[in-house]
Order: sequence, then C-alpha cells, then structure tokens
Amino acid sequence: MGFQVSPGVNVTEIDLTTIVPAVATTAAGMAGVFQWGPAEEITLVDSVNTLKRRFGGPDNDTFEYFFTAANFLGYGNNLQVVRTVGTNAKNATTEGSGKLVKNETILKTANPLIKKMGGKLSNVDVLREGAKTMMKWTFPDNKVKMSKNDEMIPEINIVNSYDGTVGLNILGGAFRIICSNGLVIGFIASKYTNKHIKTNIALNDLDRIVEETVNNTSMIFNEEFPILAETKFQERHLLDFIRLFPEYANTMVTDKIIIENPKTFWDLLNVGTNILTHHMNRDMDSTHNLESKLYPKVKKMALKEAKVAVA
Repeated sequence: MGFQVSPGVNVTEIDLTTIVPAVATTAAGMAGVFQWGPAEEITLVDSVNTLKRRFGGPDNDTFEYFFTAANFLGYGNNLQVVRTVGTNAKNATTEGSGKLVKNETILKTANPLIKKMGGKLSNVDVLREGAKTMMKWTFPDNKVKMSKNDEMIPEINIVNSYDGTVGLNILGGAFRIICSNGLVIGFIASKYTNKHIKTNIALNDLDRIVEETVNNTSMIFNEEFPILAETKFQERHLLDFIRLFPEYANTMVTDKIIIENPKTFWDLLNVGTNILTHHMNRDMDSTHNLESKLYPKVKKMALKEAKVAVA
C-alpha cells in the first residue's frame, strides 16, 4: 500500500536478520590468511585500522579474508581473528627454507626447564602488534651484589618473530635493581641465534643452551664485572664510547655523561644502558643490536686499559 487516504494505522515490517548491529555485545570469529601478525592464536580486533596494523593490508593472497573481516568491523567491534599459517611459514631466514617456531611451543618447552633451574617468567612483551615477542625469565636467587646499593639479577631473554625479521634468539642478561635498567650482555653471555631454522634443533638443545647461558652469565658477574668496576677510563675512551651510538644520539649521550660524571668503565656501561633503556626506541632492531654490542665493546676497552694499568 503506497499511501493512506484516511487516518489509520500503517504497519511496516523490516527484515533485520541481515544486519549486524554495531554494539559491543556483538561478537564474531574468523580464521584466515593475512600478511603478518600473531599466528594460530586468538586476537581481538575492534576496528579496520587495528586489523590493518596487526595483520597487514590486503594483497593478492589475503584480500578475501581481509575484506570479510573489514565488512564485519563496519558494523561491529568485537572480532576474534586467528591468522592461519601453512607449512611455508617461517621465522627469519637467509635462504628461504626456514621453519616457523611458535611462541606457544617456546613457552611450553623453555618455561619448565628454566623454572627447574630457578628462573621465574617475569615478563612477555609483544611488539609490532604481535609480529615480535620478547620473553624474560629472572633468577632472583642468583643475584650478585656489585656495590653497596647496586645488585644485579641474572636473566634469560628469548626473542621470536612471526614476520621474518628475527629468528629464535636466546641470550643472557641482567636486571639492575636500583633503577630497573635492562642490561643485555649479548653473545658473551651465550647468545644463541638461529636465523635459518631447518629443524627444531633450537628447541631440542634448549636445556643445554639455558644451562650454558646461566653459567656464562655467572662467570661474567664474578670475573668480568669487577674489572669494569675497578678500572677507570681515560678521556680517549669517551670518544670511542660515544661513537658506538647512532649519530642522532651523540648529543644525548654526551649530555648524560656530563650529568652522571662517570669514573669507571662500569659507570660508563651504566650510562649507555640508561640511554638504551629509557631514551631510544625499544621497537627498533637497531636499538637491540646496539644493546647486544654495548657490553662486549666496553669490556674490551676495560680489559685493555686494565692491562695497561698493571704494566
């Protein structure tokens, strides 16, 4: 009936079964292929922008799944997404024949081993919207007292990625109690890197790698750190130290040295650690690369100077 010629009641029926109301209680789930992001785990997505940040935009392989999800997010804001990966998925690789190592597998394998050795899972950081994960275990019963107000707790860090930028990395480090600086010792503390994972050798050897990391870290605390704490640096070492950092950070490092007025190589190491931890972009790989090189570089200068002092 197009219109009424006299007063009356007009009843209109609208089919709402094909419309998803945009309310928070409306939830949906989907599994699909996306460019990057957390693999084979449930991730809450509340908007198209979040979908693009966490899983990448559409391409020839993923457009069907992307636009299906985007269509729902045009009406709802509670979409549970699982990114599926095939046998070709991998962590970082140099030759194209790598193998994916999942975060869940690492945790299930590493956590019982590290816990048995006295470690406690203290933190899990997810970077790049799930593309990179950093897991940290600390060993509070193995802390080492460096000075009256300075104690350090050994830790193990495991870094993994789903976007191919980083392979499975296992490295030793330390946690400074006095100011919560994360001091990553690098390969000297048995850093293990497997960028080209053809097998699960990293997981099969994890108990050995963890034990070596803890033992080497203990050796560094008891034998190397005292040398840094007792050896004073010369003015020539300051320039070499500043050059370790990217050019844009040189002024920042110089100002920090003026403020802190370090005397020993241990003081200098703490200046560098503070800059890396509190003043540089923690999401950049270049920051973590410098973090792993800082201690070996400063240690090399300290050992050389200590020999000169003895001579």
